[in-house]
Amino acid sequence: MNEKQIGKIITERKLASDNLDDKWGKIWGYFPALCLILAFGIPLLPFIDNKMTWNPMINWIGLLIGILLFILTYYWFITERNLNQILTNLPLKLNKEILSKVLLELNTDEQISKNYIVGYLPTLFKQKSHKIIVIATDNMIYFNIRCMANDPIINVRLPYSFGIQSFYELKFRRKIKDYVQHHI
Repeated sequence: MNEKQIGKIITERKLASDNLDDKWGKIWGYFPALCLILAFGIPLLPFIDNKMTWNPMINWIGLLIGILLFILTYYWFITERNLNQILTNLPLKLNKEILSKVLLELNTDEQISKNYIVGYLPTLFKQKSHKIIVIATDNMIYFNIRCMANDPIINVRLPYSFGIQSFYELKFRRKIKDYVQHHI
């Protein structure tokens, strides 16, 4: 990644497309929402003879939850490439030192290319679960954490992980801020 591309990413505050932006992986990301919509929406159709014994209100609630999950999945897919930023007020050299220490603490498997770092955060079982991209600049550290598919051949992934991604973001921010306060 050259300086021009990194500058474009920083000005737009959005990552460029990569291997996680697979079309089929995104289509399969909507699968849970579509299952809920179909499972609870089909019995509500007027021409379907509903032999279910439960209250029709349950179908309406399930259908609304499915539609809400579909809308949230769409929103998460649109916003997942946005960059987060941490203001450090430190020069680039110190930011790089802080990043190397933080990424070492997080047990990432990183690939460094000048100011652009790509790493993979492990799960409990040491498998890659999230991709972290970090860009160091003067006074600022930009980062993005995205869910990955468990199987590299079949890139089916959900854009959300129900709290794990937020946990990684908070942990990363906290470690960076701790190092910044102590100036390494």
